[in-house]
Amino acid sequence: PSVRPRASSADVFSRRLVLALDSVTRGQHPNGEMLSFRRDRDGNYTYVRSPFVSTFVHDALACLDPTSPGWLDDGLDLFPRGLQSEVAHAISELRRRIRSFLMWQQDAAGHWRFFGRGSGIDPDVNSTACASLALLEGHGVRTLLRWERQQELVGSFRSTEGPFFTFLKPRRGGYGWLNDDGMPVVGFDPV
Repeated sequence: PSVRPRASSADVFSRRLVLALDSVTRGQHPNGEMLSFRRDRDGNYTYVRSPFVSTFVHDALACLDPTSPGWLDDGLDLFPRGLQSEVAHAISELRRRIRSFLMWQQDAAGHWRFFGRGSGIDPDVNSTACASLALLEGHGVRTLLRWERQQELVGSFRSTEGPFFTFLKPRRGGYGWLNDDGMPVVGFDPV
């Protein structure tokens, strides 16, 4: 009987990374958004637009993107040698498309909302800060000017006491959450 040689743990890990990248790529909407879901009251999954989730994927893949300041020198060595160039291109493109989606989701005042530009909730500090950081990876002088503007916008969530409000009603002030009657309650973001 022939005995099939066992794959090394590095080979198994490498193949699993390729499958994981394929899964992430398939989870990207044509508009660049990373699709996200939550359970409804009946326990079924329902789609939820969330720029915030896309910013997490953008950040997590930075270490494998040679065009990113977060690039780790030997990160692509985790993938099979014959696929490293293709993987680098796929990750760079995936992240570029996320940035395009984030620019589309930015409201006219420059903020982001957890459930997207068309949602009824007010802009939130976490989505605004994370999207601002992702867009910092663009190219050229426009990126620096955008970054300076975004820093001011993130700063607009800061209270006079120092912490950041979670949400902001533009030109009316910040708050931490809504009570059961939908009224803003002054409070701060725990993050």
